[in-house]
Amino acid sequence: MRRYGINKDENIFLYIDPPYFKKGKGLYTSFYKSKDHYDLESIISEDVNAFWLITYDNVEEIRLLYNQYSKYEFDIRYSLQNKRQAQELMIFSPKIKIPESLELNRASLRNVA
Repeated sequence: MRRYGINKDENIFLYIDPPYFKKGKGLYTSFYKSKDHYDLESIISEDVNAFWLITYDNVEEIRLLYNQYSKYEFDIRYSLQNKRQAQELMIFSPKIKIPESLELNRASLRNVA
């Protein structure tokens, strides 16, 4: 984000979908090391004043790393043919007002403290 010169005052929205924390090495040829995940959080918290939303694998390390932000857990199926489901984490920037419909939809989303 620093590299692209995003101005702190711009009215933009960033959707950030980094490689999985736990299984990234087995899923991607270009995966993040633990330090990369911490660097990303640092950049977001210190340098980005935009609207942003991050999705991650739902693991304790990520929940702790982003503990100061609103988070929701949700289930995801990887494809129609693949019956395997996983849990992911949706993390919201402080600038985003979480829609009431999301707050009320407890069947598919669960608030994470």
